[in-house]
Amino acid sequence: MISRPNMAIPSSSSLLLALALGGCAVLFVVPLASRSLTMADEGYLLLQALDLANGKVLYRDMDAFVTPGMWFLLAAVFKLFEPSVIVSRLPVVVGYVVLIGLAYRIPTYIGGWRAGLAGVAVMMMTTVWAFPAWTFAFYSPFSVLFALAGLERLLAFHTSSARRDLVLASLLFGLSVLFKQNYGALALIGAGLSLIAFRVEVRGVCAKALGEATRDVLWLASGVVAIALLTIAYFASHDALSVMYQSLVVHPFEFSGKHDISYLGLGRLFAPDLMSDHVEMMTYGAQPIYRAPIQSIFTASTRVVERMHVLLYWFPPLIFIMGATLSLGGDSGGRNEDKGEPSAKIDTPLLSILLVSFFIFLGTFPRADFNHLINVYQPVVIAGVASFAVFFRARSGSSRIVRGVAGIAVTLVLGCYLLISGYWYYGLVWSMNMEVEGSRGGVKIGFAEASSLRRVLQDIDQFSKPGDAMLTVPDIAMLNFLSKRPMPSAYYNLYEHHIAHDAGAEVAAGAMEHDTTVAVTRVNNFFSDRVGLKDYAPVLADYIDRYFEHRYTVGREEYLIYSRRDETLPKRDFTSALEDCEFNSSKIKVVDHLLFRSMYQTIGPGHLHNEESLVARCTVDVPKQGADFVFEMDYSHPRVLNKPTTLRVDVLIETQSQRNRVFTETMRVTTTSPRTNRIPAPRVQRVDLSDYAGQRITLLLRTDRKGKVTMSRSKVRGFGTTWQNPRIIARPATDL
Repeated sequence: MISRPNMAIPSSSSLLLALALGGCAVLFVVPLASRSLTMADEGYLLLQALDLANGKVLYRDMDAFVTPGMWFLLAAVFKLFEPSVIVSRLPVVVGYVVLIGLAYRIPTYIGGWRAGLAGVAVMMMTTVWAFPAWTFAFYSPFSVLFALAGLERLLAFHTSSARRDLVLASLLFGLSVLFKQNYGALALIGAGLSLIAFRVEVRGVCAKALGEATRDVLWLASGVVAIALLTIAYFASHDALSVMYQSLVVHPFEFSGKHDISYLGLGRLFAPDLMSDHVEMMTYGAQPIYRAPIQSIFTASTRVVERMHVLLYWFPPLIFIMGATLSLGGDSGGRNEDKGEPSAKIDTPLLSILLVSFFIFLGTFPRADFNHLINVYQPVVIAGVASFAVFFRARSGSSRIVRGVAGIAVTLVLGCYLLISGYWYYGLVWSMNMEVEGSRGGVKIGFAEASSLRRVLQDIDQFSKPGDAMLTVPDIAMLNFLSKRPMPSAYYNLYEHHIAHDAGAEVAAGAMEHDTTVAVTRVNNFFSDRVGLKDYAPVLADYIDRYFEHRYTVGREEYLIYSRRDETLPKRDFTSALEDCEFNSSKIKVVDHLLFRSMYQTIGPGHLHNEESLVARCTVDVPKQGADFVFEMDYSHPRVLNKPTTLRVDVLIETQSQRNRVFTETMRVTTTSPRTNRIPAPRVQRVDLSDYAGQRITLLLRTDRKGKVTMSRSKVRGFGTTWQNPRIIARPATDL
């Protein structure tokens, strides 16, 4: 086997080092773990864990498709402490301290204490780039944590050959599977291959080596099987075994091809417009890049920080290739000590680290956005540190000059990432300083986010009381948790892969059964969704439209507040009026929102003073029984009103023989305070189209602007009118 230089810390200093690392980890992570609020993933996980603690059964009573470890952990925490977001971060802090311990411990098997300290430093730096993925209560970091702990015991087994280390590794890999099935299973494959390599290293490729490796693999499987049997027994005792199988095995394969995101190509490194598009930024950008942006002309013009994201995608392949080359061939800086038996010239500890890390890294796919990449980056960091520790120690295969140049390059690259992470760390702590109010809050978020959240919670209190079921769509279960309003159905996240199977009918039925009086929705679909909610859940969209009335828009187009209508609207056929339109200007945009389609006749941000007329010509078919043209009209309020400004809105109808004006309104523009974060719903306008029954007509939707305003740069659509949800609603056939 490969020997290692003696670089161990004296035992008298090991306790002091452990305390120092633990203390530094706590001081570093607490400011991050006490900040940020993830409305979607964190929200539904906390709410389901609380419901689990109160007697519900996962999979049977609550929809989920990940193994239940994180739910069990949080339910236990909520049994011990009063439920809140800040309390849920307690196991996160403990887990992070363990992660830092592993970031030190695992590289020491390769390069001693210096490699261990390098692992700690790079892991802390990467934590900021990962924010908030590693610092809120979520299953992915814990699954990876247990896999790394299993890897450490696997390396201990390689050193000691003690069966207890292999059994402990087995239990830890089993816990990794319990917290996220694909990460744990992938890590287990890497561990099994490592055990084979351990035996081949000593025996060579022979029957005896394969027999011993088979025995080791069976021991490795023992703990995993034990945890699996306990989990199966629990769900079988709660009559949830079949639905658990459907949720954990069948369902993930059903939707895996529907939400894939491509890996960020290396060619994007040289793209001048890298991440200038909102969707690309949200897909491939770390959250601090827009939560704590660097105010620098250089970084803005060169997009250097965005390009550093591309490199984060391509460091793992380089690390795995380099590490495999070092572990499988060439001198690793040691010697073959086993003179009595044949052996392969491989560095099995490094190979084991690479195998487990590589297979966990495959968990990035098929949804390779930045969040899923960074969720599996902890093993990449450790594999990178271990590989470079071997590279810089090698006595042959690379000259001293080559290693020196490589050392300078690595130092410069890490220095750049460290500078960015340091700036972001300060920016996150400084900007996210508003505490979420209420007994279930406690974490800190930014001022604008806190203001919007406070207003939404006040509106929820206005239209319902604690304990009343509340419908939140599609991914804002955190509002239910904070406001103490239960979900009305078994579905807590309402994405396509959760509720498309019945078009959202079960969610609507649950809301009706619980006599839900308030609904809160996002304005927009999730940015990477290919199919909008009104298309994959039309039953739910129709239920909200007919049973609820839009009352307020909160934040910068973040949330819509709905209250129960006094009278439910009758079920009517309708079509969007924006299906077939031509525009006289590129300044007119049609946007598909979560529940409706809107048209924006806006002119952009900045100083606006020229008069302008924007016209959309939309062709529609009026049903034979007659119809109404229904829309909500609003406008974006400017920051400064430089002189009296008006917006005149006209609706004209063109047929083959005539043109008629059927609606006109002049709106005198007013400003709003920058602190205004709630806007009343626009008035519903209705135009009778009975005179055009059975005809194809053209609607001219026109805005004439006069005056001068200055718009805030944050309002990217700029100043102008909003035609919200314009649609043709058919009259009942009985009206004929």
